[in-house]
Amino acid sequence: MGKVLQLVAKLNQLTVSRLNEEVLASIERHETVVTNMNTDQLFQGQDSKGNSLPDYSERSVTVFGKPSGPMRLFDSGAFYRGFFLDTSKFPVVIFSNDSKTGKIAELLAARGENPDDIYGLQKHNLTDLAKSYVLPDLKKFFRNFIHV
Repeated sequence: MGKVLQLVAKLNQLTVSRLNEEVLASIERHETVVTNMNTDQLFQGQDSKGNSLPDYSERSVTVFGKPSGPMRLFDSGAFYRGFFLDTSKFPVVIFSNDSKTGKIAELLAARGENPDDIYGLQKHNLTDLAKSYVLPDLKKFFRNFIHV
């Protein structure tokens, strides 16, 4: 009966706040996975909602050698490398600290796009993150947490 009481005592310590902390910690541990998923979407010319980014202008294609079709927001790679997460609270925020971030936001806004839509994961990537990374971390946490 002692182990059952110990287990009950441990479970009483488990709060929504504690679970939120574990989920945020898991996402932070997998920051590279999250930012790679986000930049992969952009490299495919899609925003976080699965919409195509605006096409490169004819001048960008002919003068600067950009591929025709949707923008990929990739030139030197600095914008992508600057991606980071703020996992201090929900919702988790993805952003880039690259110096061109403001100019990219202005360019998208001028083309009628919401610049915030470039940051975030499409539904299939969120599902993959949850199933392949966060869920295994939470299972490990629960096993360790209830171990008496």
